[in-house]
Amino acid sequence: MAEIVVIGGSGFIGRHLVRRLVEGGAKVRVVSRSAGTIPDLPAVEYVTAAVGNTAEMLKALEGSREVYHLAAGGGANWADFERDFVAGAHNVAEACRQHGVRRLVYASSIAVLYLGDGGIITEVAGVDPKPAARSAYARAKIAAEGVL
Repeated sequence: MAEIVVIGGSGFIGRHLVRRLVEGGAKVRVVSRSAGTIPDLPAVEYVTAAVGNTAEMLKALEGSREVYHLAAGGGANWADFERDFVAGAHNVAEACRQHGVRRLVYASSIAVLYLGDGGIITEVAGVDPKPAARSAYARAKIAAEGVL
């Protein structure tokens, strides 16, 4: 049973995180849409699941105590972004709640921040108050943060 689940663990950030966790002695389950593996990490458990699928997330997160949600997504239209980012965030959070996960870490993006003042961008200004005027990616990340 994996104690740590990394959703999107075969991606750019996820690969590095998984490697560090394994090197630290953790039992890790990588969850991704495509069951890609990380070379030379055979002890890792790999599960194919989509964040937009409630049942798959419930099953994928079972038995975990800590979850890192690094998954990306999107597609050709808003419905694709809404499924992967917004519904995905909800599904992950709900599965964590149902399984008693102690810690959920969500990787958001600087794209959610308000960019209207110019100058240095910090979290102080918060998320953009007009997400509908932004790209589908930024809009979806803003909505996902709202869900969480």
